[in-house]
Amino acid sequence: MAKKAAPEPPTDAQLERQLGSAWPAYRALREATTDLRPEWKWYGEKYGWSLKLFKGSRNLCFLNHYAGEFMAAFLFGERDVPRVLGAGLSPAHREEFSTARQYAEGRPLRVRVRGAEDLPVVLELLEIKRSPIRPPRS
Repeated sequence: MAKKAAPEPPTDAQLERQLGSAWPAYRALREATTDLRPEWKWYGEKYGWSLKLFKGSRNLCFLNHYAGEFMAAFLFGERDVPRVLGAGLSPAHREEFSTARQYAEGRPLRVRVRGAEDLPVVLELLEIKRSPIRPPRS
């Protein structure tokens, strides 16, 4: 059986309709990340499209789109854990991150964005991902 072709990625007009009141925050996030390369990825009928943000070849974040909100999903390596816990996380996000399972790729953290008030923590987490801690040179 032939594999079904992925539909076209959503347009800004479609995203604006879907995100509703979260659209200004989404637009602000995209404007704040013009240094990152966006890439749409189709994950099938069940999950749909995600927008991945890259710095070079490094994936920093996934953006998943829903009715009235979007989700920024991150994976952080163990070296970043103290910096993430020191970020402006809500108690719920701190708990989610602290108890998240550590995978080979990192520890996950998802931040739901419904409006501009949710954006600062996403930008702070992106900054952590943009500038990883480097081990001292020997």
